[in-house]
Amino acid sequence: MVRPPRDRFLSALLQRIREYGGAAALRVDDPLVAQEARRICDWLEGRGPFCDMPYIHFSRQIDYAEIAGERIVSALFPLERTDALVAWVKRETGLELDVAHDHARREPKAWASSLQPAVRFIGRNLLPQTLKKAIYPLWMNSAAFANAASRYDAVRLDPDVERFIADYYAPDAALYAEAQRFAQDILQPVRMAG
Repeated sequence: MVRPPRDRFLSALLQRIREYGGAAALRVDDPLVAQEARRICDWLEGRGPFCDMPYIHFSRQIDYAEIAGERIVSALFPLERTDALVAWVKRETGLELDVAHDHARREPKAWASSLQPAVRFIGRNLLPQTLKKAIYPLWMNSAAFANAASRYDAVRLDPDVERFIADYYAPDAALYAEAQRFAQDILQPVRMAG
């Protein structure tokens, strides 16, 4: 399963800031995201395949699909086309799968951003860990949050960062385009038969 490289990069930024910066509910247009993007691009500059855990979400998808330029996977699917994956598995093995893709990075809506410092203080300092764990999913799925990926296209980073993403992840963009064609080819016979 592959994903559009720029979307994956933005999602990885939010994940990194959450894991290593302690900011769990950040909007993708927050200045901290743009600053971290520049730092990540500087770190990635000139780097080939790597497995440094603090940066692993920024590894190229092509590095999981190929080794030394040789393809090591037999099928690629866009992340949003689980229907094609299901059809391919059925065609290849006869197995029927139910593949749900219900994970979506959440971000506070603009009006809710001002609540974040108070909520973060309460969560970190006043609530017992068990209660915090219990209410966290409810809070993240509340009306105060939206799907972050729906805004990735609207967010513009520094032009040098945008250029770096396009260049560094160009092989991933080609891989994603290939996956889209593969998914379409898999579903074509299904559509004709249906």
